[in-house]
Amino acid sequence: MDFKLFPEKQEYHSIYRLRDEAGRELTDLWEVHIIELGKKLTGSAVDDWICLFNAQSLEEVDMIAIKNENMREVVEAVREVGFFRSLRWIYDDYWKAKRDRWAEDEYVRDEGKIQARTEDILQLLEHINAGTEIPEDLTERIKAEKDEETLKRWHLSAAKAESVEQFMELENLN
Repeated sequence: MDFKLFPEKQEYHSIYRLRDEAGRELTDLWEVHIIELGKKLTGSAVDDWICLFNAQSLEEVDMIAIKNENMREVVEAVREVGFFRSLRWIYDDYWKAKRDRWAEDEYVRDEGKIQARTEDILQLLEHINAGTEIPEDLTERIKAEKDEETLKRWHLSAAKAESVEQFMELENLN
């Protein structure tokens, strides 16, 4: 895991076994091993595997193979199947999708704020215009505006104005 599942634990390796409600172990042949990749290494045999999973370059992988003779075969097998290249693509695609989603969410939030602000301005103008229709060119101008600061200013002006004409004069929209 590339996140801390158990932040309160210092150890990166946890082992769990299946038990019933009374606490009796079902079998000692089945275990779940959870390795948290982001935690501090302890010098155990698992450290090289964690370094392998965390490797950012082939040079790091080569250093693991040089340092630990038992890992050479693993590193060679990984190189043969192109594991790191495809893993890097998967990793990069995952983060690209996440960043795209964050950007989408931010865009939707911003568009929602702008649309809400626009509706508020039009609602205020309709109120001060006492049911008389707002000029279509003004309505279109307000709906076309995407700058949030401008919309905030217009919102305040619409709240202060006593007529649509006064709003247009305050904001030089004539």
